[in-house]
Amino acid sequence: MQTPCLLFICCCIGFATAAVWLEYQKPQPGNTPFCVDKVEGKKKVGEEWQDTSQCVLKRCLTDSQGTPLIHHSSCGAVSAEPPCKVVTPNGTKPYPDCCPMPVC
Repeated sequence: MQTPCLLFICCCIGFATAAVWLEYQKPQPGNTPFCVDKVEGKKKVGEEWQDTSQCVLKRCLTDSQGTPLIHHSSCGAVSAEPPCKVVTPNGTKPYPDCCPMPVC
């Protein structure tokens, strides 16, 4: 039983191509929930935007208690063995096309 679970976990790790994290926001009592991005300012729940300086896609969401949060999706770790190399595209491309990728 342990071997199939370990194999499943290893396969999932091998296909991971993004890093994801949550940034909880300070709730605003009595108001409709919203998010405040440090660069872009106030965002409505459900709104999505890209931070091109970091190749990060952000979404304003709420948790099960209605607390606003910003969901961040960014590029996963990439490596390449010679003769291949890691190439970083122009940061103005939409996520995930702005992520580094191996090229041979």
